[in-house]
Amino acid sequence: MPKRLGKVSFLVGCLLMLVSSVGVASEGIELVENGSFEIVNDKGEAVGFQFWLANGDVEIVVTDEASRTGKNSVRISGTDKPRGSVTFRGDVTGGETYRFQVWYRYDIDGPWETPSGFPWMGHHVLMRLMVYNKDGKIPFSDAWIVDPNEGWYDVRVNMHVLPAPWEFGDPNEWALFSTTIKMPEDAIRVEVNLFNWFGEGKVYFDDLSVVKL
Repeated sequence: MPKRLGKVSFLVGCLLMLVSSVGVASEGIELVENGSFEIVNDKGEAVGFQFWLANGDVEIVVTDEASRTGKNSVRISGTDKPRGSVTFRGDVTGGETYRFQVWYRYDIDGPWETPSGFPWMGHHVLMRLMVYNKDGKIPFSDAWIVDPNEGWYDVRVNMHVLPAPWEFGDPNEWALFSTTIKMPEDAIRVEVNLFNWFGEGKVYFDDLSVVKL
């Protein structure tokens, strides 16, 4: 009997090592290795991400002034109609289903009005998804969206995901939004942009997750 238990323990240990080596999350395979922004380079930038300063006087930094887990989050702040994003890029398999989720908190001064034709712009907290095949960007289709989907979205050439208007988090409290999509058959890569979209103030992001289900 002791020998049998030893063999079982050995096999379980090998299985655990295999699972950890391929990055299996609780519900699938995690693509983002630094989703909590704990690993930074010598410039203070989050490893595995790129920062984009698009409009206004905008600053993007890894900071320890607020975090949901660990020590760090990423903060996008600014004035004069600031727009900036933190970008993650990863390889995907066509025809497979992926879940995208991120936690956010905000301290925005406004304005909060909703511009005509762009209902999501008034929220300022935004996740943009872009999918590519070998020839370039694939125009998004709402047919890709599957349950579970706790976000609200606007589909154009890109997909804009944001907290549902009726579930928008309270200032300075962490809240989650997400979406799940089935990739088109020819998809090879996805780009995720986490935005402060013209918000006068601060937006924090933490615990970004992209999971192959």
